[in-house]
Amino acid sequence: MTTATPESEKDDVKVVNLTLCQKERDYLTLVDVLRTISETIKSPLLSLIKETRILYEYSIEDSGFPAPISPEMQGLIEMVTGCLDDLMSWILHYNRGRLVSLIAASVISMIADSIENKELSLDSVSEINGYILNLTKDIVSSLSTKQIKDMDSANAGEEIMTMIKDLKYQNNKLTIYTENPRKIVFIDDGYNNFVDE
Repeated sequence: MTTATPESEKDDVKVVNLTLCQKERDYLTLVDVLRTISETIKSPLLSLIKETRILYEYSIEDSGFPAPISPEMQGLIEMVTGCLDDLMSWILHYNRGRLVSLIAASVISMIADSIENKELSLDSVSEINGYILNLTKDIVSSLSTKQIKDMDSANAGEEIMTMIKDLKYQNNKLTIYTENPRKIVFIDDGYNNFVDE
């Protein structure tokens, strides 16, 4: 009688690198730093969630690199970010600050592309153009009709003359008529500045 030894089954062993995220963060190049800053400015909530997941996996679970965020979850996060932006837009100067930061993020991303010798993306340029147009619309729409009328008024010349009526230029001398105390101040050019005599 012969006994056959059963063949050992192959174990599927999966090797997981537990320090991949740490290595990515230890050896950041200038381009990596610029891209991280740009992505964080463009989508702060998504960046916060990604970094929090990494911190949670390392500190609490000790399981290393977390699985990437699913497209459905990323879409949900972007939808929540959009809702928060809409809600925050009720704050007076939020839109302007957000648009300026988005312009800065796009410029930072273009600088990173330039460092890597990538060609200038037309999408980035049109993105910046859109942000600048929206910023301009926001600024113009916030002007009151009185301010617009004042800018366009026919008596703007009179207002300027009222402002400079006490300035006179006579005999190659600039003079200012002051009210309190009432006197005439002669202005001379000295040390590349205007000084009173």
